[in-house]
Amino acid sequence: MFDPFKTTSLVFLVTTCVSGAEWRTTDGIVSVAAPNPSQFVQSDCMATFSAIWLSKDETVRLGVTETSLPPNIRIIRSSLEEGLAEELGGRIIASSAQQQEGHDVFLMTGRGGTGGDKIYITQAIVAVGNKVYKVIACGIGKDTRVDPDATAFISSFRILTPRQIVDSVPREDVGNSQPALNQPSESLIGLLSRRIGGISALILLVGVIVIVLLRFVTHREPTA
Repeated sequence: MFDPFKTTSLVFLVTTCVSGAEWRTTDGIVSVAAPNPSQFVQSDCMATFSAIWLSKDETVRLGVTETSLPPNIRIIRSSLEEGLAEELGGRIIASSAQQQEGHDVFLMTGRGGTGGDKIYITQAIVAVGNKVYKVIACGIGKDTRVDPDATAFISSFRILTPRQIVDSVPREDVGNSQPALNQPSESLIGLLSRRIGGISALILLVGVIVIVLLRFVTHREPTA
């Protein structure tokens, strides 16, 4: 059976619909291809978002987030998925993992919504050094696993720093004298991973909910 989510993984090194210039985080660790400016407008950043683009028809939102990560934390894929599903009030409908420049990249799509347009969120998540980066595509009534703008944006995600270079950078906040005391519990790692999986998704969802409500009010039949 054709699996568009696997296809997204296969074309990770190719951008097909996103024709804008390369956009990079200020630390130069992660880049994406900015969406076509004739179809998207860049919005003001909010909370952990470093960049947000909105489609002119208000059905697709794209963004990049950066979140600080405590030392010695390894994010857990299943907990990331739980966090996204909780924020959506729905479930995970696709998930995969791959490596880029020696880093584990987790890809997942969640679907939520109880009526009207379904809400889809696809995100690629990677931990590099003491920071987690997420590339997010949110669709209103558009499946972000197959929508060309969403899949092109997710597929354009690049990690620009190989893992061996990151690992060679000394970290002042990581002690060497008592390594056992620096190891967080599995429950703490799971909790943090769930929060990372859902963080920022809620911010996009708030904007999506506003749009859905405005559509409902606009199209509602006037009462006598």
